[in-house]
Amino acid sequence: MTVNRKTTTKYDAGMAGRWLEHAREGGSVPEFCRNERICKTAFYQYCQRYPTMMEARVTGKVWAEGWWIQQARDYLVTHSSKEEGSTNFNVSLYKWIMAGRFGHNDDKNSYDMLQDIYKRLEEKIASPMNAIAVDAECYQLETDVKELQHDNQVK
Repeated sequence: MTVNRKTTTKYDAGMAGRWLEHAREGGSVPEFCRNERICKTAFYQYCQRYPTMMEARVTGKVWAEGWWIQQARDYLVTHSSKEEGSTNFNVSLYKWIMAGRFGHNDDKNSYDMLQDIYKRLEEKIASPMNAIAVDAECYQLETDVKELQHDNQVK
């Protein structure tokens, strides 16, 4: 006697879009799964089964990584001033997040890039600077982040 087990799925056509919105704000797969009330296994099965979901997963990971880099950059730029002195940026926590979520290791990665950028900003703060120098530094920072994102996609 054969038992026919019909499985139900919680997947719907809007899931890929919801994942992208979640990832755009730095969200993770476990957080998304909790919100959708699915397990991670189901999420990855949907990615294998539905091409739009697979494409969304890949794109979402890049967007989430970019969001985290942007958050660190914004914090370092806005919280570095002569009045405030040094920032309270938790480099160890940031490194742990980037390593765990995006596979960054001890090679030149976003952590090292942010450390370099942070040092450059501190040097600029210590010396007299004008708005043009700050704008140039921010432009260089954006260029460094884009290079980093490209390098990570190539790996």
